[in-house]
Amino acid sequence: MLVLFLVLGQAAGVSAKVIDSEHEEGAYWKEVPDYTERPTRPYPSYTYYSELPAILRDIDTRSNRVKVEVMGHSALGRDMFLVTVSDPTALGRLGHYQAFRHTMLKDPDKAQAMLEKGDDFKVPIFINASIHGGETPGVDAALRMLRRLAFDDDEEVRKILDNTIVLINIVQNPDGRIIDTRPNGNGFDCNRDFITLSQPESRATAAAIVKWKPMIFLDLHGFVNPMLIEPCTVPHNPNYEYDLYIKWALEQAEAMRTSVEANTPFQAEIPYLDYGEGWDDYPPIFTPMYAMYHGSIGHTLETPKKTEDGVNAHYYAIMAAARFAAENKVAMFNDQIEVFRRGIERVVQPDMQFPYAYVIPADPANQKDPVQAARAVEHLLFNGIEVQQAKKSFVAGGRQYPAGTFVVPMNQPLRALANTMLWDGEDISYEVSDMYDISAWNLPELWGFDAAAVAAPFDASLVGLSKPDYPAGAVDGDGPVYVLENRTNNAVKAVNELLKRGFLVQITTAPVPAGGEATLPAGTFVIPADQSGLRKELVSLANRYSIAFKGSPGPAPGLKTLTTPKVAVLGDAAVTFVLRNLGFNVTTIAPSDPLGAYDVLVASSAAPAAAVRSFVQSGKGYVGIGRYGLTGDLGTMLPVTYAYGNAYDNGVVRARYGPEGVVAAYYGLDDYAFVYRPLWFTGVGPGVAVDSWYGNGQFFVAGFWPNREPAAGKPAVVSGSFGQGKVVYVGFQPAFRAHTEYTFRLLSNSIFHCLK
Repeated sequence: MLVLFLVLGQAAGVSAKVIDSEHEEGAYWKEVPDYTERPTRPYPSYTYYSELPAILRDIDTRSNRVKVEVMGHSALGRDMFLVTVSDPTALGRLGHYQAFRHTMLKDPDKAQAMLEKGDDFKVPIFINASIHGGETPGVDAALRMLRRLAFDDDEEVRKILDNTIVLINIVQNPDGRIIDTRPNGNGFDCNRDFITLSQPESRATAAAIVKWKPMIFLDLHGFVNPMLIEPCTVPHNPNYEYDLYIKWALEQAEAMRTSVEANTPFQAEIPYLDYGEGWDDYPPIFTPMYAMYHGSIGHTLETPKKTEDGVNAHYYAIMAAARFAAENKVAMFNDQIEVFRRGIERVVQPDMQFPYAYVIPADPANQKDPVQAARAVEHLLFNGIEVQQAKKSFVAGGRQYPAGTFVVPMNQPLRALANTMLWDGEDISYEVSDMYDISAWNLPELWGFDAAAVAAPFDASLVGLSKPDYPAGAVDGDGPVYVLENRTNNAVKAVNELLKRGFLVQITTAPVPAGGEATLPAGTFVIPADQSGLRKELVSLANRYSIAFKGSPGPAPGLKTLTTPKVAVLGDAAVTFVLRNLGFNVTTIAPSDPLGAYDVLVASSAAPAAAVRSFVQSGKGYVGIGRYGLTGDLGTMLPVTYAYGNAYDNGVVRARYGPEGVVAAYYGLDDYAFVYRPLWFTGVGPGVAVDSWYGNGQFFVAGFWPNREPAAGKPAVVSGSFGQGKVVYVGFQPAFRAHTEYTFRLLSNSIFHCLK
């Protein structure tokens, strides 16, 4: 079936980034100017990314069972291709099958009755190929499956085409495939990005999942030998309808294992059956786990080797899964519908108590960040979650809320996804001895907005919402100075734009009087009003970023004048990504690169201590994040001692922030942070300011950190001077995988603090 083929893939050889293939938080990665595609095929069927457009166009042209479209673009702008395969009649009726998917969400009883009557339907199966670019066999196995379904007519092919719609994301990570690396062009592992969806690749895939609600989701990885075929070990996230999932996931996994072992030299293992723990499905950050919240039977498949046999292992596994779905589609589809029916009817789960609703205030009187609240609502809607808005004031949970308040009802088909995004989470520190990855991710604490879980039913006049209104920006008064509160990431973006356009911006380094009885907190931005063209620029920024510039009589003189700093980043790619999105001039460097051209170095991996110490002593700034940012003599620029946790200690913690300086500006005494491999200070010498502490007592909110008691009440962020320069040490993770939007400002504050 010939369809309009959108923008084809870009040729190799353009400017891009090379990232270490074993990249994890704290690992070194660096931009380099140019590269070409992998020069040697690792196995005969390997397909270069640059070959894909012509291959897909040819298949699309010659087969009336295939439709190819561009579903999105990579971090570096390369096309992501979604291939839809089914019988020719089905391709002409995709709208009909999508309508059936819509019915199962809106009226699951009707959808189940339609199944019982034998109405025409096909179940979607989603193949996600090589989200880790260096795990290459998935792409080639998916291409092999595509060619067979496009052109062959044997009994197995007919069964799959007659009963399913196969959706293939043929290369989830174009940037990584070209240079054979795990991350995308921004240095991110996209298989840790679901829920946050900071990267374009994961957003494109999530959009396809939201649209199709695939019954089966297969994510193709490598390399584990024997081959790994999920379902997973404990702990299982309690938001799942796990009984409906495991009923089919285990049987389908057995079918895949049988096929792999019958057709390849490999054995296969199923973690649910063969592992005790350590390969869990707890966090929704992984692609198949995210799909499970949309009712999918999700599997990660880890082929053993980067060889032709490794391609075969994936191929026989995904063909077996498609065959299994075709043979069991009615019963499996009925149970997928049941997932959504349970949500709508508030069916009680044995291990999970869902609230009646979440209430997200929109007005500043009840919401610490109305902009982030609106952003969160927009994010929920993108993920297919129903959000409503109050037409009148109402009372819920003993609190009065005005008209305009957002409400997320929990009698909805995606209640599990809504809850996993908005709940506080759990402390699972003592449920298992180890976790595969992070164990907490809630949006309110990590994004910095208020959301209340309301247990008891309440009456409110609500209307469905398709898009939230963001707060209106404002420029009030005429000065002699304008004041901008440093409460939001958008305020930092606006300030960096003003600086780049040559406007004078200052910052308070301590609380200062603002006329009358008013006081401006430390870290407040101050813009003198008598600058040509300023007001027009402020109006534009206020409207774009939903911020307010307020005229003020002006604080006392002696404020720090900000400049556009040149920031070097060594280590975690998320720090670079976050700082660029905040508007900073950032360069990712290697440990051996000279530092002289920069004003501030932000490091989350080991740097040459002698060079860094000389850099700071000369009057520059250093922000060291976590254990690796304080390695060796990097951690002795301030008179402190410290301790740190284990590799996978992580979670949301309560934190106190000091109100006096720039580093912790506009954070609170009862606030939050996110830890990953946490560090805390056991001793603080003279001249060192403590900018943040871990909370006292039961400070741990959610996650996995079994031995956290020694950190309770201890300093988490400190700052001070070294020679002519300034140093900030940060014990938690302010930019972790771009999840932690609320603490992005801790980085910008630290940079502003370090400027002369």
